[in-house]
Amino acid sequence: LVNFADEIAYNHHDIDDGFRSGLLTFDQLQEVPFFKEIALKVKSESPLINDRQCMRATIRRMMNICIMDLCHESQVRIDKKNVNTIDDVRNEGPIIALSEDLTKKQQSLRQFLREALYLHPRVQVMTDNAHEIINLLFKKLMQNPELININEHHNQHDLAKFVSDYIAGMTDRFAIQTFEKLCQH
Repeated sequence: LVNFADEIAYNHHDIDDGFRSGLLTFDQLQEVPFFKEIALKVKSESPLINDRQCMRATIRRMMNICIMDLCHESQVRIDKKNVNTIDDVRNEGPIIALSEDLTKKQQSLRQFLREALYLHPRVQVMTDNAHEIINLLFKKLMQNPELININEHHNQHDLAKFVSDYIAGMTDRFAIQTFEKLCQH
């Protein structure tokens, strides 16, 4: 369930982020049948709505449709498989799922986001920069573990795990600030 919730949230937030950043246009998003279908409904109900307002309303509806579909399809599967106990859950295959139709729509959306957003040259540059920051932070903290209050001696494997966990817990902003403080003298 959590994986589905994450995917629904991430995909739709990525649409919004891509649009707000200018990496995705409203017209580009019309290439995604699911988006186009919902945007057309929103526009027909509110013909004077601008693209930004339509975008917000479309994303909200798409998320709602996904959530409602997930609940409905999962309930159908629970009823069909007569799931009543935790052992029933453990002994069955996947129970929580989107319908076949919405699964296809989500796959199409993921493919679009991959091609139009995640592989966008500006995103690639930011991703490369993030990798560089993380790698340099890792090297610096491995050489100076006292910077993150690791004072006792650890083998390299354990130290690498501590440093990795520390970096994984950083927000983007904190990672950049730490990088600037430690690596750009």
